[in-house]
Amino acid sequence: MNVAMDYLNGYVAPKSQSHYTKLQKGENRLRLLSKPVFGWEDWIENKPIRYELHNKPSKSSSPDRKVKEFWAFIVYNYDTQRIELMSTDKATIRKSIQNLCADADWGSPFFYDIKILRSGEGKDTEYVVNPLPRKPVDPSILEAFRDRPCNLNALFTGLDPWSEESTKEYFTPLADEEPKVIPLKEEKLTVAEVTELAKSLGGMPKEFCDEVQAFMKKQKIENYDDIPRPMYERLMKKIKGGN
Repeated sequence: MNVAMDYLNGYVAPKSQSHYTKLQKGENRLRLLSKPVFGWEDWIENKPIRYELHNKPSKSSSPDRKVKEFWAFIVYNYDTQRIELMSTDKATIRKSIQNLCADADWGSPFFYDIKILRSGEGKDTEYVVNPLPRKPVDPSILEAFRDRPCNLNALFTGLDPWSEESTKEYFTPLADEEPKVIPLKEEKLTVAEVTELAKSLGGMPKEFCDEVQAFMKKQKIENYDDIPRPMYERLMKKIKGGN
């Protein structure tokens, strides 16, 4: 028996909840789910500022950092068991993925997992990318991808790629899909939310309620529980005095 772990009652430190991939020392197993976006990364006050590939800054804003090319993907991280955004400026990783894509025996890494081996420390850190045998993406990973939309293009606007604002009308599709506006999976209103909305509207002026009913009729929404969540949130904000 491990006395130390027995004392801690089997405690295991919780994993980070970040949705950005941090390559750990040793083996990192990933499935690249989206095509990458390409650009340039500069730093201001320890925060990354990203530019599209055709818009490289003439010089770095940071005296101790160079402007570097970066690639960003949506990936599934087998270690954290989450959909994540992986951004890398490491030339060895980018070149390895480029070589795999150009190899007729491998092709797009959407169709197989890769292992990125990290070793060394600091400036001596090295990365090796190894492909694993081809296999279909697990359905649970595809479902997680749909449930966690991400817009990689938001990296160039300074918005959070995971935010509702960034993904309201568009999110980055799977690598084997055409880039297009993809309808998001709507989250239905709960019974409590429908009840709250009906009760709140009952206390509002008739003109306001008529406007809501006219909008619902125009959108062919028959019942309150069919109201899209963004509309529900805007209505409740107005009812509670917001703009």
